[in-house]
Amino acid sequence: MKEKLESSIVSFISWLERNTYESYDVYDFWSSSIGIKAKRYFNENKLLASPLVGVLQVLDSFFPRSRFLFAKKKRFPIADSQFASAYLNYYLLTKDEVYLSRATGLLKHLESVSSKTKHGIGWGNPYDWVTLFFEYPSNSPLITVTPYCFDAFLSAYEITSNESFLRILEKISMFVAFDMKETEFQDNTAGCSYGTNDNSLVYNAIAYRGGTLLKAGRLFKNDAYIDKSRKNIDYVIKHQNKDGSWYYSDDSRFIDNFHTCFVLKNIAQAYDFFGEDYMLQSLKKGYEFYKKNFVRTNGSLRHFYKSKYPKFRKIELYDYAEAIKMGIFMRKSIPEAFSLSKKLTGHLIDKYQLKEGYFYTRVNVLNMKNDIPYLRWPQAQILNSLTSMLLQLSDLS
Repeated sequence: MKEKLESSIVSFISWLERNTYESYDVYDFWSSSIGIKAKRYFNENKLLASPLVGVLQVLDSFFPRSRFLFAKKKRFPIADSQFASAYLNYYLLTKDEVYLSRATGLLKHLESVSSKTKHGIGWGNPYDWVTLFFEYPSNSPLITVTPYCFDAFLSAYEITSNESFLRILEKISMFVAFDMKETEFQDNTAGCSYGTNDNSLVYNAIAYRGGTLLKAGRLFKNDAYIDKSRKNIDYVIKHQNKDGSWYYSDDSRFIDNFHTCFVLKNIAQAYDFFGEDYMLQSLKKGYEFYKKNFVRTNGSLRHFYKSKYPKFRKIELYDYAEAIKMGIFMRKSIPEAFSLSKKLTGHLIDKYQLKEGYFYTRVNVLNMKNDIPYLRWPQAQILNSLTSMLLQLSDLS
């Protein structure tokens, strides 16, 4: 396994070095002017807007290379942060200063493109994003993007002890703690918004805030952060469905693979710190649901358990990246999950890595493979997960 992983990572990094950090994206159709209008119309009148939305969905699913008519390549903070984390992982494995230098270069870029908020800094996506509950302007700081930047700066600080990274981490922590809209409930739990100006309660977003505040609280010895973290994690646990799953939100009741992974890995971090039995029970229940409903008998991963609209996706490689990472986070609480991660790692490399070094993006219901290397989804996540797995296996050996 280690030799296969090392070969895969070297091949991927060699490909990445021959390219830039800009790429097309899975959201290109929907972030175009036509896509934005289509989603707005769809939110207002689903029946009338369905034909236009359907055309874009068919283009995205079956003719993905037509996206150059709608979009240009962009650079994504979530990809830069995950590549930085991957390079830092690989630096720890090889002690080669080249990888530390690449990581710090990415972090300098991230700092330069961060968005200032009332209390700190954060990152979002470089496109306008129309959702069911809110419209987020380009680069609006989001709680699902910023945590990856926090993790990259935290790893860099732990490796280098560079105080400039610590100052950035403090600013990120302030954004996460005080710029998100926090909703407290009588049962001593709390939800939070997705961005700074909406009133959403999205479960994976709340879990991400809880996980980030826990790390920030430990780093800065801040009990208030830890208290906020626990309230967020408890809120997510208390809204777990009886079968062990989570909806995306109460307003958007789909259940898919990688959002489930997001929730479970953040609960796993909370359990490792708090050690509460109800957290472990939530993890076990969630993992059992995951194993039963997202892992096919042939070892591949299913993307949707419950979808709201047709998406034509059979296999989503983002799911592999997050499932591998989830198992790493759950290796102490549920060792079986780590065993699954190792199997998925081998399956991912054997079935979906191209000879160029990067990975397929997805496979549609007609078994057509999308081989456009979108960095935001899933290339950066895959490299981060593979280097994390190799680091974990090296620690165990």
